[in-house]
Amino acid sequence: MKMLKFLAKPFLWIEGRWSRCSKWFKRLVGLLFICPVFIVGLLAVFSIIYDNIEFSATYKPYIWDEKQLSERLEVHEYSDGIKRLYDRQNEKYIMDDVCWVSDVSVDDSLAVIAFPGKRGYINIHTAEIVIEPQYKSAWIFSEGLAAVRNQEGMVGFINNKNEMVIPFKFDAKGDGISTPYVFKSGRCFMSDSLGHLGIIDREGNWQLEPVYDYIDWHTVDGFRKVQKDGFYGLLDSTFNVVYKPIYKEILFKEDIDNIVLVSDSSRCIVDYSGNVVISFLYDNIVPLGYPTTMSETPDGGYYNIEYIVSNYAKYSINYNYGILNSKTGKIITPAIYSDIEMISDRLFSVNEGAGISYLIDLNGKPIE
Repeated sequence: MKMLKFLAKPFLWIEGRWSRCSKWFKRLVGLLFICPVFIVGLLAVFSIIYDNIEFSATYKPYIWDEKQLSERLEVHEYSDGIKRLYDRQNEKYIMDDVCWVSDVSVDDSLAVIAFPGKRGYINIHTAEIVIEPQYKSAWIFSEGLAAVRNQEGMVGFINNKNEMVIPFKFDAKGDGISTPYVFKSGRCFMSDSLGHLGIIDREGNWQLEPVYDYIDWHTVDGFRKVQKDGFYGLLDSTFNVVYKPIYKEILFKEDIDNIVLVSDSSRCIVDYSGNVVISFLYDNIVPLGYPTTMSETPDGGYYNIEYIVSNYAKYSINYNYGILNSKTGKIITPAIYSDIEMISDRLFSVNEGAGISYLIDLNGKPIE
């Protein structure tokens, strides 16, 4: 206690002296204390403002991406998000605020140039705007024609003089990206008001009615895949249906002159004329065995289960399983199960997924 009183004496002395001072003296002392803190804070604020002003004055956007259109033209995208068209021949920028510029087809020189809300065409060799930006959408030229969409949403085709060759008569609701509206060998994909795809000729007549969700741009010996409601089919070079769109996938085989048709529970090899070459294919096959006797391990901990390999196997197609007789090759069940186990010499346990399991016999019949 005495020690505390001794330590408190200086503070008590200061308090006594301070209480005797006038209020003006106290204000002066407070002002002298506050002013340096205020000045230091003010200098810090001015320092921050000055640094930002200096940074803003010296900062310049830089090129972070560029695309070469030709020996003359490049598209430069700056760090501030602005794209500019650069003329290498004259070493200057000729256009700002460009949204994008397309590639061109091999036999053409006109590229689509896009500005906000409108599309036109530029010659990538002369750097001249050939067709003023005016269309809502536009596609590259192919075989002398280019598809364009007017502000009302209709699609037609123009030539390189901006003359209408096929009028705006297609109420095309497709995206025109996965299946572009460009001509190849006198034909072009086109969509209808529902987004279904077909094929037109250079006069704008339907060669293939718009009934498909997807038409493969690439062909193999003139044959192309089509898709409808999630399933694939095959067309020949004159758009006749070789295989209806009922397959999960159609695979072209490079090593053989045939194709593979894949459904949920089957797979086969066929030719381009609709004939079956090999009626049954599978991804994998696993022999099935069933448990017989159990014996205790030497340490007395667990049981060893002995299995007998049966004459049956489970085969897989698209991650589904079926049962076949591995000796005769006879199919017992289609590949419709998520898993299969053999539990005795006469019974299988099958799983359909979603927690549904049951037993079937050697003929594939459910056990009631």
